[in-house]
Amino acid sequence: AQAEPDEDVLVDARRGLKVKPQGKLTPVDLLPAPQLRGQGGEHGESPVWKLYLAPLHGAKRYRAQVASDPDFLRIQQERFSSTPEVSFSGLKAAFYHVRLSAFDNDGLEGETSVYDILYYPRGGSAR
Repeated sequence: AQAEPDEDVLVDARRGLKVKPQGKLTPVDLLPAPQLRGQGGEHGESPVWKLYLAPLHGAKRYRAQVASDPDFLRIQQERFSSTPEVSFSGLKAAFYHVRLSAFDNDGLEGETSVYDILYYPRGGSAR
């Protein structure tokens, strides 16, 4: 539903709205939550942890947050990527909570997915 200026606009679940200075406001579908396809990385003195996401049609940017708690109050690192591959470095071996999302052409962030992952680079010890 499109709205004239000064009209209320209802935005249903899983929909978003980009506010513009002029023109009609039209709710759009948000991107679905990205799915984690796998992980990998490089080992050694400075290990790199890579997360591989399933590509999403319409995604222009991906966001990944790594937290040490399930409520994401202690975010250890956050990365943005224009491709469905996100890299982290400097993390210690531990269980982490990973939150993934994607942004569309209008900059609207879509739904999120959360994964619990043991990151264990060679030579590390998990906490």
